[in-house]
Amino acid sequence: MKPISLHLENFGPFVDEVIDFSKIHDNQLFLISGKTGSGKTMIFDGIVFALYGQASTEKREVKDLRSQFADPKKPLKVTFEFEVCGKRYKVIRTAAFTKPGNKSETNPTLEVYVYDGKRYVLTESKLNEGRQYLLTLLQLKQDQFRQLFILPQGEFKRFLVSKTTDKQTILRTLFNTQLYEYLSRELHTKTKDIKEDIEKRQIRIKEHWSNLATFDNEMLQGYQSLTSEQHDRLLEVLPLYQTIGQKVVRELEEATNQMNDKVQKLKKQKAQQEERIELEKEYQKYINEIEELEAEKPKIRQLEAQLNRITESKVAVRLYQDQTNACVQLSQYEKQVQRFTASLAMRQQDLNALQEQQGQLTAKEEAIAKQRTFVENTRYFYQNESQYQASKEKRQRDKQDLASLDKKLHGFSKEYDDLKLSLNGQEVDFNKENELSDQLLVLSQEVEAMKQAQKYATKAAEFKQAITKTKAIIQELKATIAEKQQQVHHITSHDQVVLNHEAAVHILRDTLKSGEPCPVCRQIVHNSVDGSSVADLKLQQEQNEVLEKEIQDAREQVIENQTSLKYYEQAYEEVADVVFDNAQFDKKQREVESMTKARDTLRASNQHLVKVNQRIEKLEKTINQVKNEMTLKSQQLSKYDEALEQFEKQTGYTDIQKFVAAYAERLKKIKDYDEEVRTLQEKIQQTEREIDEETSQRKTARAFYEKEQDKIKQLKIELQTELTRLKLKDIDDLKQVISEVPLEVEIKDKISHHNKAYHLSLNKQSEIQQKLEKIEVLDVEVLETDCAELTTVYNETLKQFNQAEMKLKDNEEKCHAIKKQIQQLKGQLETQSELVNLSEILTGNNHKKLSLENYVLTYYLDQILIQANKRLLNMTGNRYQLVRGEKRGNGYSGLEIAVFDYYANQSRAITSLSGGETFQASLALALGLSEIVQNEQGGISLDAMFVDEGFGTLDQETLETALDTLIQLQSSGRLVGIISHVTELKERIPVVLEVLSDNYQSHTKLLIRE
Repeated sequence: MKPISLHLENFGPFVDEVIDFSKIHDNQLFLISGKTGSGKTMIFDGIVFALYGQASTEKREVKDLRSQFADPKKPLKVTFEFEVCGKRYKVIRTAAFTKPGNKSETNPTLEVYVYDGKRYVLTESKLNEGRQYLLTLLQLKQDQFRQLFILPQGEFKRFLVSKTTDKQTILRTLFNTQLYEYLSRELHTKTKDIKEDIEKRQIRIKEHWSNLATFDNEMLQGYQSLTSEQHDRLLEVLPLYQTIGQKVVRELEEATNQMNDKVQKLKKQKAQQEERIELEKEYQKYINEIEELEAEKPKIRQLEAQLNRITESKVAVRLYQDQTNACVQLSQYEKQVQRFTASLAMRQQDLNALQEQQGQLTAKEEAIAKQRTFVENTRYFYQNESQYQASKEKRQRDKQDLASLDKKLHGFSKEYDDLKLSLNGQEVDFNKENELSDQLLVLSQEVEAMKQAQKYATKAAEFKQAITKTKAIIQELKATIAEKQQQVHHITSHDQVVLNHEAAVHILRDTLKSGEPCPVCRQIVHNSVDGSSVADLKLQQEQNEVLEKEIQDAREQVIENQTSLKYYEQAYEEVADVVFDNAQFDKKQREVESMTKARDTLRASNQHLVKVNQRIEKLEKTINQVKNEMTLKSQQLSKYDEALEQFEKQTGYTDIQKFVAAYAERLKKIKDYDEEVRTLQEKIQQTEREIDEETSQRKTARAFYEKEQDKIKQLKIELQTELTRLKLKDIDDLKQVISEVPLEVEIKDKISHHNKAYHLSLNKQSEIQQKLEKIEVLDVEVLETDCAELTTVYNETLKQFNQAEMKLKDNEEKCHAIKKQIQQLKGQLETQSELVNLSEILTGNNHKKLSLENYVLTYYLDQILIQANKRLLNMTGNRYQLVRGEKRGNGYSGLEIAVFDYYANQSRAITSLSGGETFQASLALALGLSEIVQNEQGGISLDAMFVDEGFGTLDQETLETALDTLIQLQSSGRLVGIISHVTELKERIPVVLEVLSDNYQSHTKLLIRE
């Protein structure tokens, strides 16, 4: 891959920068030079971002690449043209960003073009497809490209002196050897699981065997002395545990059932006696209720007599109420007749007065006729009075308006001439105002950036303090862990067995004697059975548990603090390089204040000039409007004069208001006369109708009055007959009965409630008596005592039965599990031994002490060292050669690098080289690594390489040798660029890409010396 052109937009310090690599010849060595922080590395960030969407270093994120001077509406954009295997390509990539006013980010974009000889043709426009297209084209992942295309500052020196594990990570990325590690790890995991599974099976067999229940049987207790490793013997005796257990359970079940029958019989008798006692209490309660109800019977008889009297008197009461209502109605009819008679007399007087007024109105008819003639002749002028009045007023107002408009026209013309003179040739300058605003914006952004740098500097100090404190805490915790580990007691496997079988150990120690046969296996005991005290071992075990808990707590605290330390170190690394200049910050703030004042002054001047020009334009429009308005006013005055002349001729009035008043007065008289005539006629007709209606109503009232008198007479006769039947002396006795009527419902309820309660109590008493006759009387206290004693015995028997049944079920499960585990364990041991041995070899348990992946990596490292030594021997005058160390370790050895010194004829540690010698070795290693990776990745075409710094550590002679090496490299057709600010390189290298910075934005300049 060879770069042709790079276009950076809103990228780091570059707002719109184009770098043309095509001007550099294929076999030229060129220098990229510039001040620290000017943006040299940003050039390679642009290339890597275009190809992979990331920066050239892992520490820098894409969001940090966007220029702080970028237009907020425009994205970060990189256009990169390059050549691969003689074919040209172009990539255009933009980063996601948030536009002003939006909450969500715009999506990133990627376009890939291929040059067909005439123009670039779009090949991929989707993000994922474009990314895959570039990976296929370059045949390098992002990490591999960064390692081979750009040799970054200090990274290959760290690779040269790093440990095996660090080299393994880098080489694994470059040569994709993770598959070997995955294969070894999977095999190790699988065999590890096999080993653990075998151990777990043996532990489960031991646990199940030791936990089998013996049911206090001497034979089974004797078998418990067998070890869990005697598989065949265990399989022989397991059936006995089930047979004996089933027999014990059957016996306990029979005893439990017999005891339960006795308990249930006693509980039934006890329940009957408790029921008898409750029934006796209830029987006595109903006897008491019956006696109380018998005592209430005289009062109930009185209420029944009172109810009977109320019922029989209902007819008389109704007659009395009808008579009373009829008397009231009779009085109302009599009052109506009197009221109608008086009203008829008044109505006749009113009719006579109205007829007299009608005669007086007839005498005024002739005068009213003359008034009607005037109103009819002048009705048009009266109806349009407002129009003529408005014309008169408008005529006067228009005359005044003409005078006023003439005066305004003179004033506006004078103001227009004065404003024209005041401008004196001045013009609005918005361009200069915008230029000052843009400069002020740039200064403000610089001040904000300095404020951010100030914050980062403060954070760096805080993080550094936190790192120191956290490291001290971790060191203290590690010391505590080491101290606790020394206090842990060592418990042997034999001691652990003793602890696990404490009871059996005591029995065996008491039973076994040296020289005598064992009662279980019948073997002669040859060794002493004495050992450590179980109590001492228990104490040590408890102390170990406490210490292990404390160690675990401390380790967890170490992990927590290490996590915090990692966070602090990462955070500190992000802000550690930030530099804040307080004097420069104060200077920039003063510049902002000065430029703000100049901008505001110019803005005020522009605003004043804009207002003056706007006023002149407005005055021109106003003057034309006034002239037009004066012409219209003159035309309207002529129309008003003609209309008013016609009005005076027809009405005979020059004053419109007087005419209106005279017309209104005459019209009112006519209307009043007509209204008076109409009203009087209506009153006469209404009065006549009212007289007719009231005469008819008086007649009807008299008829109702006479009818009601007849009704009252008949009611008196019927009421007297009913009083005689009821044997009541007079109306007063009847009123007494009427006062008792509201109590009728209450009396009925009392009588009904008493009768129902009485019969219910009698029935309940009879039912309870029948139940009591069926129950035998027994002593309740004796029954309770017998039941409690028997229940206790039953519960104990039931508990023994349940326990035995659970033990039997548990024994069946454990016996089944023991048989299953023994069968599976035998099968595993026969089939999986070869797989375990292979895993041991692949994970480094072999004579070379190398894992499979590291064995492959040592091959690649040997090839890299062969290529690197071709250049290192040349650069060091055949003195130094890189060699691979043969130190063996636990699977991760073989990647150490040492240096063989031909002057001393022996190998030396790589760290013993001087700074310049280390640079030479690093450069040679980097170049060798680049070539081997290209060969191994299927012939990757990397026609360009960039070396980032390191030349400042070299003396003049070594610098010349290093340059000669790079010149030899570029003579093979590869474009080689060096990133450095060393002055000697500018003089030595004819092609220089200078990165120029004005502290905020950067630009590039290509210098080629002949």
